[in-house]
Amino acid sequence: MKKISSTKIININSKSLSEIKKLNLEKLGLNKIQNPNIFEYNSNVFKVLKYTIKAKLILKIFYKENNIYIELHSIKDIPAFIRKNITLDIKVDIYQDREICRANRFISLNLNKDSFFLFLSDEIRKTLLTNIIETISKRFDKKFLKKVLD
Repeated sequence: MKKISSTKIININSKSLSEIKKLNLEKLGLNKIQNPNIFEYNSNVFKVLKYTIKAKLILKIFYKENNIYIELHSIKDIPAFIRKNITLDIKVDIYQDREICRANRFISLNLNKDSFFLFLSDEIRKTLLTNIIETISKRFDKKFLKKVLD
């Protein structure tokens, strides 16, 4: 296994798409660093593979008429070993579905072409990637909902 992904549709019952579009991104911890629509988010400290990480996520945020699209552009301040071996992809599409606002969240992890982990058995790689993506997904969903619903 070289790639694993996680998708989830999150109901945002308390806000409409127009309300979400009006949120103050700076109050949510997103600082605009570049045009067009590139923002930086400083994450709290977390652990992956016995590394303590305090990463900066660089996100692209696009506002369209019927949705808001968020995509991970890059990650700063992660250990070189992780950057060299694993690629993370995050995409979120927020849209109005009748009276409910929803977020379709997609996260994937890829082992890079020359990854150290390719030397491990498929079973060990699958377990490792599954544990990492579950941790990232839970953390992302919790933080995302907290930011949007506050």
